Amino acid sequence: MTTRRSLIKLTGLAGLTTGLHYNPSLAKRAFGTPILSELVASALKKSPLVYLTPIRSDGRESSCQSEVWFVWDDNDLLIVTASKSWRARAITNGLSRTRMWVGDEGVWSDNQGAYRNLPGFYAEASIDKSARGHAQVLKAMGDKYYVQWLVWQSRFENGLADGTRVLLRYRPAAEFTSLN
Repeated sequence: MTTRRSLIKLTGLAGLTTGLHYNPSLAKRAFGTPILSELVASALKKSPLVYLTPIRSDGRESSCQSEVWFVWDDNDLLIVTASKSWRARAITNGLSRTRMWVGDEGVWSDNQGAYRNLPGFYAEASIDKSARGHAQVLKAMGDKYYVQWLVWQSRFENGLADGTRVLLRYRPAAEFTSLN
């Protein structure tokens, strides 16, 4: 029988509670269900942007931060970016842990850290080279950003085809509360 204590122990052993405020939804990962609260899940369905930064090997945030387009597929957050971007290079260099905030506070460097008050979560990042993943993200991006897609569709399609762009897949690992 699973108890609250065993779930807390399990999430603690997995490193999910270190430095975070306890959130009962974190324990749901052990049972294969989503770990994100309704607040974060709702924001992911509505927001045009997420803010992200890789977590360095010493546990601190990277100085590389940005706001990006994304799509949410109820399991992973998907981003298409240049294959030479710092986001892609971080993953290639083994920095797969990422901190993300969901919402729109404008350009990250112009908003005095306002994005840090948005709902957020940690995620594990990977590069998805599958044709299925590429087709999924292209369709979803076209549906979500239909006006902008008139300009960007061919850039994303051609870039994924020739390798100048990559699909980044971020799997939520744990929520956190505001870091300010």
